[in-house]
Amino acid sequence: MEDSQPTLANWRLPPFNREAFSKVREIIPTASINWTKGPDKKVSEFKNKELTVKIRENEETLLDEFLSQTTVDAFHISHKGKTIYTWHSDYCSSTTPHIIFSVSKSLTALLIGCVIDEGLLSEETLVSQIIPETKGSAFEDASVRNLLDMSVSSNFIEDYEATSGIFLDYRQSTGWNPQDIDDTSHLKSFLLSLKKNTHNHGEKFEYHSTNTDMLGIIIEKCTGKKYAQYFFEKLMRPLGAQDDAYVTLDRMGTSRSAGGVCISASDIMSICEMVRCYGKNSQGEQVFPENWIKDILNSDSNKKFSLDGHYDIFPEGLYRSKWYRPYTSRNVLFGLGIHGQWIWIDFDKELSFVCLSSEPKPIMKNNIEQMSDIFSQITNQLV
Repeated sequence: MEDSQPTLANWRLPPFNREAFSKVREIIPTASINWTKGPDKKVSEFKNKELTVKIRENEETLLDEFLSQTTVDAFHISHKGKTIYTWHSDYCSSTTPHIIFSVSKSLTALLIGCVIDEGLLSEETLVSQIIPETKGSAFEDASVRNLLDMSVSSNFIEDYEATSGIFLDYRQSTGWNPQDIDDTSHLKSFLLSLKKNTHNHGEKFEYHSTNTDMLGIIIEKCTGKKYAQYFFEKLMRPLGAQDDAYVTLDRMGTSRSAGGVCISASDIMSICEMVRCYGKNSQGEQVFPENWIKDILNSDSNKKFSLDGHYDIFPEGLYRSKWYRPYTSRNVLFGLGIHGQWIWIDFDKELSFVCLSSEPKPIMKNNIEQMSDIFSQITNQLV
């Protein structure tokens, strides 16, 4: 008999993912990253701004109508610090925690910025100086900066649709796939099993989620706090986050910092707006290190992310500290996750977008190109 509900074996597959992506904690162990509910939201009375989009050669259609025909679950727009548009499917509300997959990487890198700002870590520090158990692994002589910029040399292969091999082993170690009854592996043991490739660290951009999982372990070692607790203290509490949020855990309680954050569209918009305002919250208080955001935007050591497969869409594309910078001529940053997760921040136009989805396949290149074009179309209508 086929499963009729999401399970650990099918939760990322259609049609089960449409429901599962907003109910991850019913399938996988999690830790809360928002421990205190903030004051009741003061919902300002506003009517969604009427926006239109044109998809390829089709006629213009209302944004609401377009979204209703897709697998988008939540779509929010903020302009000059004010919410001007929200849309949700029947599977998600503005307060529902939705898994953001690799957008988690962008947020984990923000936490690393806090650890460095506190003087607990340096970008040049080698991983083995922090985690001695990494000696003999791919991470031994990799630096924190190598982890941040996806330039670690290892034998890992990122293949989201693999049915065997190293990526399936990885998924099982994270608790995202069923494990054999005699399989005792966990995320940290898997990371320690990776070996260095033939090239040196820092020579190539290679998109490996394992780099960000190691950053999560480093955060815990340097701060003496669990990843979820530090996330709450540095991002959720200072921004007045009010909705339920959590991160997935492996069998040993290690957080999946590379892809397991589940957060509402409203609260991740607050994080986007904090980044857009160079670390200030909605009250104008500096709650995050401004220099970290400026470094992501302005550093000349960014790596082209052609090997990530998006070079034809963003030929000027750069990558720094888990954030994509699609244009060298504009101050725009974005985070991207499989199955259609987006955060898009336009500093010059004072715009932030959040798009949470349940696309049937992990990577749908046409949809990536289409959604980035939609962000541009909407930007042109608003400014």
